[in-house]
Amino acid sequence: MKAVPRSSSEVLRQAKEFLKEYYVSLKKSGSAEEEARWQEVVTSVEGRGTYRLTRSELQYGAKLAWRNAPRCIGRMQWTRLELFDARDVTTPQEMFEILCKHIEYSTNGGNVRSAITVFPERVPGRRDFRVWNQQLIAYAGYLNNDGSVTGDPAYVEFTQLCEGLGWKGKGSRFDVLPLVMSAPTGEPEWFDIPDDIVLRIPLKHPKYDWFSEMGLEWFALPAVSSMMLDVGGVQYTGAPFNGWYMSTETFGEKMGLDTSTNVSLWKDDVNVEVNKAVLHSFEEAGVTLVDHHTASESFIQFMSNEQRDRGGCPADWVWIVPPISGSITPVFHQEMSLYYLKPAYEYQEPAWEDFARYNRGTAILSPSQLFRKVALTVLFASSLYRKALARRLRVTILYATETGRSQLYAHNLSQALKRYFNPENFIRNLYEQKHAEFNKNIINSSDNATQPNFTKDNMSDFNEAYEQYKMFAIFALGSTKYKYYCLFGKYLFSLLEECGAHSLAPLTCGDELNHQEQTFNAWVDNIVKVLGEEMQVEVAQQSSMINVEELTANRVRLTSSPFTKSSLEKSLSQVHRKSVFSCPVLESTMLFDHGDRWTQLLVLKVGEEAEAEESLYSPGDHVGVFPHNSPTLVSSLLNRLSSPYLGEPVKLEVRLGKDMHWETDPRLPPATLRELLTHYLDLTTPPSPAFLLMLAAHTTHTPHVRRLTNLAKDYKKYQEWRAWKWPNVLEVLEEFSSVRVDAGVLVAALPLLQPRYYSISSCPAFHRGELHLTLSGVQYCTQDGTGPVHRGVTTGYLKEVTPGNQVHLFFKSAPTFHLPEDLSLPIIMVGAGSGVAPLRGFWQHYHYLRRTKGVTTGSLTLYYGCRTEEEDLFNQEKWNMVRQGGLTRHRVALSRTPHLPKMYAQDLLRVYSKEVYKELVEEGGHLYVCGSQALSDGVSSALQNILMEQGRLTTQQSAVLLASLKGEGRYHEDIFSTRLA
Repeated sequence: MKAVPRSSSEVLRQAKEFLKEYYVSLKKSGSAEEEARWQEVVTSVEGRGTYRLTRSELQYGAKLAWRNAPRCIGRMQWTRLELFDARDVTTPQEMFEILCKHIEYSTNGGNVRSAITVFPERVPGRRDFRVWNQQLIAYAGYLNNDGSVTGDPAYVEFTQLCEGLGWKGKGSRFDVLPLVMSAPTGEPEWFDIPDDIVLRIPLKHPKYDWFSEMGLEWFALPAVSSMMLDVGGVQYTGAPFNGWYMSTETFGEKMGLDTSTNVSLWKDDVNVEVNKAVLHSFEEAGVTLVDHHTASESFIQFMSNEQRDRGGCPADWVWIVPPISGSITPVFHQEMSLYYLKPAYEYQEPAWEDFARYNRGTAILSPSQLFRKVALTVLFASSLYRKALARRLRVTILYATETGRSQLYAHNLSQALKRYFNPENFIRNLYEQKHAEFNKNIINSSDNATQPNFTKDNMSDFNEAYEQYKMFAIFALGSTKYKYYCLFGKYLFSLLEECGAHSLAPLTCGDELNHQEQTFNAWVDNIVKVLGEEMQVEVAQQSSMINVEELTANRVRLTSSPFTKSSLEKSLSQVHRKSVFSCPVLESTMLFDHGDRWTQLLVLKVGEEAEAEESLYSPGDHVGVFPHNSPTLVSSLLNRLSSPYLGEPVKLEVRLGKDMHWETDPRLPPATLRELLTHYLDLTTPPSPAFLLMLAAHTTHTPHVRRLTNLAKDYKKYQEWRAWKWPNVLEVLEEFSSVRVDAGVLVAALPLLQPRYYSISSCPAFHRGELHLTLSGVQYCTQDGTGPVHRGVTTGYLKEVTPGNQVHLFFKSAPTFHLPEDLSLPIIMVGAGSGVAPLRGFWQHYHYLRRTKGVTTGSLTLYYGCRTEEEDLFNQEKWNMVRQGGLTRHRVALSRTPHLPKMYAQDLLRVYSKEVYKELVEEGGHLYVCGSQALSDGVSSALQNILMEQGRLTTQQSAVLLASLKGEGRYHEDIFSTRLA
């Protein structure tokens, strides 16, 4: 099937038929719900040429497509197909990560499970998301000089294409090919599949011992990745799916057979014996495999069921009849009708053909001609490219992230370096990679407050590379609200210097609370410049983007966008490179509200099917919530801006030089100016010095020019002004009222509005289909109470949401704050204020396990601190949990109650020191702490005292024991800053 988008009328016709069938399956045919859904679809298709299926519709459609597949003999299991909904990915990297999860899930240790991953749909005017491989797992085929092939001959040409893209295999018979994928933007990218998720089966015969000496093997998972899923008029061009093997889908003289004549039927004997070997090998390895006789009998039953339920069953006799012993299977004698139904899995042109056509508009050649043409072109071009790169400095970019911020910065750094250097090794995440291979140059970003467990002594894999270092540079991310500001970056910088590496520049720290993005951009420009000087490479003065202070209407502008706006969910996913979910608000409850301080319980709906939600998050995980700027703030700002495009979608364009063309800034999606200011740009963080210089260039009022310039250039005065007023963008424009700035300039100058992270305060098994957030917010007046009222941008926004509103968020796993695998161990939980959030998920999980599953667990004790009894969050729920077995013990410390001594959560640990020591040290329990840095410090101090008193240890010995608890993963912390969120 060619890559031609459907007309709107055809999409609607197919959508109508599919929705009718879908609602019949739900027994809601003709209902008001069906009519309302149809109107939604019509509106969407008329607006943008397509529509988005709900997850439930997509899952039903994928299953039905399998049911309708005329060439599949194993359709009896069509209702058991598992869906991985990946329609929000934006990059090949994200596609690869989800496919790895698919492979792991489906392989299942050999007990193969059928599954499908669905990537974003085809959209008119946009290149398709495609997986270039015919199967997710396949062996390479290397063409030798004598014409023979090492490996799989079926994949010789694809192996050459992969090599042209830069992949290099080992040259053995069983090299697993990389996954090659392309997204609407950028070039195709390849990724090696981790060896530990590819299950291989050595082949041996139950009778012939010599069979295993041939060294044959095969992989357990058959996953077709080149077909298109066609559901309800929507075409999903990337939809890899898998079932399991039938034995016939997968040698003569050694068997004592007469191979000199066909009359001996030696080929038949060999075929049967090879199949025996495959069946025997898979069975011995415990891997799912069905023989052709069983599969044939199952299909006959399936046909009978379909005749009864649907009046027919499409089947292609040529494909259904097994290639071995076909005439003695029941399907051989079964009359079949070949016809086609929707939804369906459709063959489509190879991905490289679509890619070539989209990029170059080439004429349509035959598949083999075009494949060879593209492959040879890629091989030739890449050989020249590799020669050029060989003469360029190689750079390794490392990042260590827990929030994803440094990953984005690392990507931006890579783009800036590509013009002049060769950033060939882009290592994914040091926190997820205990050992990594360093190359000659290291440029590192880290956004964590603490360091991974790396030392010069235990980094054995790094030691060999130390002597190869020529130079390095480090940009460390952090927040000055944390005690250990940028600790990992500082630690790694000193370690590399100790190893003799040369630093390109002093360590640069980017403060989350003080214009981190601008600091990073300046650092990138400096690094590119210094690298150019070191390597005698001529580089342009600006390596990344226009400096904020140099922004003018001649260099940036807003223009009308011809592109249809995407949903907010999709646009946020693209901007922040996250899988963003739009979650309806089910309930918003104020647990207490003192006006200037409040704590709120927010209940959101996640997903559409109760049984699918447990995979979205685990107790202890986080979400990143995307805030909305205040409507009042946005409206007031719009009143001060001049733009002819206030009510229509716009795009931001930049021009790096006077004689250069205007280019679209990829940082922001097409949206109205109000939407950009509401959802994408940070209006509440005090503007940076560079921003103030830009404003100074947009006024002729001398006192304002002087004041803005002084603030921008005198760091001490700037910090004093910033701390006193903590002004948002509107307040700065009001203070310097003579400034007249174009809307495009302001949009280009403002940093992105970043998500805020919150611990999830629910258990998915206890609250199916729901996600709970416990949020503490504050509001205050700046300038010692005489200035404007400010509140946290996210907590202020969420305080105003009502049931039915949508909250946009993404999930972030917190594996270091998950419950232990051994649930028999005692658990100690310490929390203060809204720090009880993840701990609530723990006691709900224990209640679910004990009462619903009958699981026996160890003790679960909560030590909780708050100001007053009124602020004792979830007090009634906690005592109910004690009575019902979810919690073993619940202890409370009050710090602001009149006539009672002030007590904090850490003080409770000292009161019950014997119990704490017994559970934590003698019984090998786990400790979980969630709250502020002050709580963390207090708990650490209390524990050290307990270890000294109860364990009779010295100060040094107790410190060592405390460190070992953390090193063993039994001391867990979820610490948040006091930043206004």
